[in-house]
Amino acid sequence: MGYVPEALTNESLSTKRIHRQGRSGWQFALAKEMLLDRISTVDRKLRRVESGAQFIAPTHLPAPDYLSWLQKRPELLQRLIRAVGIQCTADLPRILAVTIDETSLAEVKDAVEQLAFLYEEAANFELDVRSVKPPEHLASVHRMTFGWSDPIRDGIAEFVGVLDAISKLNVKRVKSGTETLPDFGITFESPTNIKEFGEALEALGPSAFR
Repeated sequence: MGYVPEALTNESLSTKRIHRQGRSGWQFALAKEMLLDRISTVDRKLRRVESGAQFIAPTHLPAPDYLSWLQKRPELLQRLIRAVGIQCTADLPRILAVTIDETSLAEVKDAVEQLAFLYEEAANFELDVRSVKPPEHLASVHRMTFGWSDPIRDGIAEFVGVLDAISKLNVKRVKSGTETLPDFGITFESPTNIKEFGEALEALGPSAFR
């Protein structure tokens, strides 16, 4: 195997191989591999949730408690989106841009782990929605909150694609102007039905949560 930097000691063989080969764009390929290694388990869990193969213990909430839970969801989501957006468009790209050798690997690993943590938080956000059982007359509003974490996971998947594209760039073609660098300007949108959700809550009125 040969020499392995301390920051990569517990990483996968493919990650170590990327560093050892040191090809052009290796730092972007490295970050992509490390990130995929960390989020693949979460993805498998979410696929099981969507297919009904994952057990989720139900949490039954009376109407007043459910209202309190529900009111926190948009703010939690916005904070998650903001943190993921900064990590994907600023923090990790900034670190990768100055990574030329192993001295920055600990920083790369830390940033990747932070992004993977946020990805897992987005998944937990979705799992929480699936576990809560609201009063029957609020079930239709509750169903509107399903999939709210999708924009976060879709954005991170797009980010992985950008890392992959940069790692495969032809340096000579970039210098000659015949190939351009991919843009990290990924947009993390809010769920499309946020407005409708607010209108549905308003239509229900306070009496629905007593």
